[in-house]
Amino acid sequence: MVPLVEFIFPFAAIKRNEYETQYTFPGPGTYTVFSNDVALLTNILNVPSSNERVLTIKTQITIPPSNPSHVPFYTNHMVEYTCVNQPWSFYPGAVDLDGDSLAYELIIPDDFDLSQAFGINNPKDLPGYLFPDDNSFMNGAFLLDPESGLMEWNPVEEGIYYIGYAVSEYRD
Repeated sequence: MVPLVEFIFPFAAIKRNEYETQYTFPGPGTYTVFSNDVALLTNILNVPSSNERVLTIKTQITIPPSNPSHVPFYTNHMVEYTCVNQPWSFYPGAVDLDGDSLAYELIIPDDFDLSQAFGINNPKDLPGYLFPDDNSFMNGAFLLDPESGLMEWNPVEEGIYYIGYAVSEYRD
C-alpha cells in the first residue's frame, strides 16, 4: 500500500492527493505503473457518469539494457481553480535529467473496469470523455503547446473539468 498525503485547500474547495513510493525493478524492460482513484467527483462536465468511474493514472517506464535513462518529472502542480471568462494557464514544467526532448499531448484518460477482479491491470479509455478543446460543450478555446506543455484556456461555463495529458521523452 502506497501512503497517501492529502492536501486540502478549503478556500477553493480543492483536495489534492499525492502518492509517493520507491520500487526497484528487476532489470531492463518496459513496465507499466498505475494507480486507481475510486473517489472521482460527481458532475465532471466532460466525463459522463463521473461518480461511477474509477480513474486510472498510469505511466510506462522503459529501462534499457545500457545507457540508463531518467523518467521525466513535473516541477509544478496543476492550477486547479479558475474563473469563467478569465484566462487560465498552466505550465507543468516537466524536466528530463538526461536532456531528452519532451513532447506533450492531450490524451483520453483511462478508466478501470470494476467488474474485473481487483488488482488486475485492465484500464481502458474513459467512455464518453470529451477533450478540453471539444467545442461541443466547452465553447472556450483550449490550447496545449506540444513542445513546452503550456496549457491555455478561457472557460465560458462554470463547472468541474478533467484534463488528460501525457508527456513523452525522446532520446536526442
